[in-house]
Amino acid sequence: MKEDFIMIGVIAIICLIGIVATIYMVLKKDIANNKFDERQLEAQGKAYKASALSMIIYFVCYMAIASSSEIILFDTVTGIFIGIAIGVVVFASIAISHDAYFSRDEIDKINLFIIGFSALDLAEFYSFIRCVKNGTFLQSGFISGFDGGIPLVSVFYITAILIALAIKKIKERNSDN
Repeated sequence: MKEDFIMIGVIAIICLIGIVATIYMVLKKDIANNKFDERQLEAQGKAYKASALSMIIYFVCYMAIASSSEIILFDTVTGIFIGIAIGVVVFASIAISHDAYFSRDEIDKINLFIIGFSALDLAEFYSFIRCVKNGTFLQSGFISGFDGGIPLVSVFYITAILIALAIKKIKERNSDN
């Protein structure tokens, strides 16, 4: 029992150090060295706001449903991962639609990004299929986190980002014609 509290304390300290280091690095970063122009930075700011708001709304709804009913759709890990995935998809979709997801220097790497994300999507889909085939997707009547829930959510959010990229490329192609 005491060892559990020590381990929790160590993990909390490591997380706190990571958060402080991340904040320091972000605040230290000089805007003049930024590879994004002002329009992209403004679009990213709007995307961050929408992403944070959508995550807050999801978590409020998730906690309200979890605390007021006996219905359990998925375990806590999957529920938290869904909230994070919603935030990532909202940010990526808005940033991609406003040309703010990639910097000016990274525009030529979009196709490589699409190929890499597609490979990751296929790997997550394979992992999900394997969990369903092994019978570990549902445990005790709800979707289990690492045994199906997270791969399934990953497939959806990676696919959503790929769809946003495809829509953007189609719009660019149509506007060029």
